Amino acid sequence: MDMDWFPTDATHRFVEFLKVPWPRESLEENLKFVAESLSPKRGETTIETIRRYLSTGFFKDHLKMYKRRPIYWLFSSGKNKAFECLVYLHRYNEATLSRMRGSYVTPLQGKLNARIEYLRNEVDRAGTSSARKKLAQGLELLRKKQAELSRFDEELRHYADQEITLDLDDGVKVNYGKFGNLLDPQSEIRSVTLLRKYSHVPMNSAAAMIRCAPVTPGAYMTMMNTAVITMQSASSTAPPRDTSSACAETTHSRSGVMRSRRGAYAAMVFGTAI
Repeated sequence: MDMDWFPTDATHRFVEFLKVPWPRESLEENLKFVAESLSPKRGETTIETIRRYLSTGFFKDHLKMYKRRPIYWLFSSGKNKAFECLVYLHRYNEATLSRMRGSYVTPLQGKLNARIEYLRNEVDRAGTSSARKKLAQGLELLRKKQAELSRFDEELRHYADQEITLDLDDGVKVNYGKFGNLLDPQSEIRSVTLLRKYSHVPMNSAAAMIRCAPVTPGAYMTMMNTAVITMQSASSTAPPRDTSSACAETTHSRSGVMRSRRGAYAAMVFGTAI
């Protein structure tokens, strides 16, 4: 999401992951390296740049890299971005939507209501017209988010109650169609069948094999296959020690600081904590 509402959102998970394959003392330098690769805006902090990219750029890059056959699916409340959640296709199950609603959407509604009430009081107490105008604009945006989230919640509840299951052999487009307007419309998924090349391999190993593959410079920022997956179980929040270490060995210098785009890519993809 474009605002910091949860301590376990994609941005926070990515920061925590960087502490695993790289030394903690190199964290700030590594975050700066990533942010500088994302065309930071003037006045943005490194975290703000990364958060903005995750909210506005990651999924677009992901679609390009995977030729509109994404392995991460973007559940979105709409253009006001009240709520966005990337779900890793192979970790989806019939309880995913219920968990999405109970752990994130419902609590977010309460957070929005509290923030709206706070801003309403701040508008009344504003000492200048410019301050009042700025607060009023923020208040109006949150009200739009609130209305959008309420509509999304109703639709999400409808689909969650159905306990939808997926059959990967049906292809991305068929499975995508099972979720109505919950999924972001920009994807325009092509009708293809997923190849289950690694169906005989444990998922952790298959993911490691796929994600250590070389990437082109233009596509490397799809590295944000991060903590973006908010729908994973708490028990799987740390990446497999052997695979993350193996990739880290080839992507960081002895000082523990990222020196290449591929290094940043490796950091992001293992941040998904399959």
